This record gives sequence, C-alpha cells and structure tokens, in this order.
Amino acid sequence: MSKLHGKVAVVTGGGGGIGGCVARRFVREGAAVVIADLPTAQGEQIAAELRGRGGQAVFQATDVTQAAQAEAAIRRAVDSYGRVDILVNSHGWARVEMAVRMSEEDFDRTVATHLKGTWLMCKYAILSMLKEERGAIVNLSSMQAYGGIPGRSAYEAAKGGISAMTRELAVEYGPAGIRVNAVCPGVIMTESLVKMNAAATEAEVRLRVESYPLRRLGVPEDVAGAVLFLASDDAGWITGTNLFVDGGMTVQLTEAVTYPPFRRLWREVVPQA
Repeated sequence: MSKLHGKVAVVTGGGGGIGGCVARRFVREGAAVVIADLPTAQGEQIAAELRGRGGQAVFQATDVTQAAQAEAAIRRAVDSYGRVDILVNSHGWARVEMAVRMSEEDFDRTVATHLKGTWLMCKYAILSMLKEERGAIVNLSSMQAYGGIPGRSAYEAAKGGISAMTRELAVEYGPAGIRVNAVCPGVIMTESLVKMNAAATEAEVRLRVESYPLRRLGVPEDVAGAVLFLASDDAGWITGTNLFVDGGMTVQLTEAVTYPPFRRLWREVVPQA
C-alpha cells in the first residue's frame, strides 16, 4: 500500500521547486493535496497536472502571512477532503544582504514569510487536527539555522525560529497525537540555484560541490523523500526532530573544506572526477 493512502495534506509553497516536488510525491503515495501558494500560474498548473494523472489536488491562493488566508487554506482541505492529516510548510522568501545594509522592510518580510507564516499555518492545522486527535506537521527549516553564511541574517534568524518552534510544538501537542518535525536542507538545485550556478565559473561550481562530503548538491527529490518519511506512519514515534538533508555539510568542520592540507589529503584518498 502507498505510504500516504487516504491521507489529506496541505503543502504551502506548493508551486515552488521543493513544494511542488513534495506535492507530486504525496499524490503518488496516495494523498489528496491542497497546494497553498501565492496566486501564480505555477500552483494551478501543478494541481491540474496532478488531477490529469488521476490524483486528487486543488490549488488555494494563500499568503501565509495573513491569518485569514492561512485559515482558509486549512478550511479548503476540510471542505474538499474532510480533514487535514498532514501539513508541510515549504513556503519562503529571502533577501540576500549584509545585516547593516538590509532594509527594515526586507527583514520584516523575510521573518514574516518564514516564521510567522509557519506559525499561522501550524496554528490552524493543529486546531483542525485536534478534532481527529492525530496529525503530522513537517516544517522546512535549513542547515543555515545552525550556521552562518554572509548575507543571510534575517533568513537564518527566521529558520532558527522555525527549528525552535518545531521542538516546542512537538512538546505541546504530542499528547494530542500530533507529531511536529522539521527538515533542514542544504543547497538544493531549484530553478533559482540552477540559474545562479549557470552564472558562476566552472571552478566556483566545482568548489561548491566539493564542499559537500557527498560531493554533489541536493535536488528537490532529496527533500521530498525526507518530508515523506516524516509525514508517514514510518516515522510514527518521531517528533520534535530537525532532520538534516544536506549531503553531510553540517557535520563537517568548515576548515576542512578550505584548509589546503586537508584538501590535499582528500585528493589522496578520494578519487577525483
């Protein structure tokens, strides 16, 4: 039997690279999905694509920073499919800028989209899940919640908050049968990252790839597989965890990536392409 047979899921950011991949994977595993995203053509297209393949999927235009719209996304799932079993928060927006140059508007938008939006979606999903005395929530955090990259102060603050809130919600609502976990991806080759790499030199791309112990960048399917596991009954006794899907980046010392003697040692013991 499929891992999500008969389940109902809401996926925010479902029109994006990671969220769209999660929505497709969920439908293949038997779930009915509400794709909640800003009113762009992509979300509608993915929902229509999934229905065309015989799946159950609808699109709900949603700005997750607005309480009424977050509540409406959850209500759409209940109205369409009877309940909400799973919530995946994969929405996001960020401005890359050093802290002293970032505008207050961009800081507020980044934190509101990631942190407030996740809280609002969790709030209304949990209110619905409490009636069923069960549910699974998977939030998209980041490896950057646990380490710094220049220009990402607002993003990292918001993702750190998501990781902390994930742990807290797991404690608060575990007794009600609701599991809350997070996935912390590394660099994932979404459309925007593909464009960024296309503009980089071959040496820059190679250095980035070689900085990961597994020697490749992630793809949306890597994240979708982890989200599927945490949302499924296979993870029935897992809650409050932050699962790193980062090719081993977080567990290594940064010095090992850049210090020449370590890099030479790697080249001696690991065959190079």
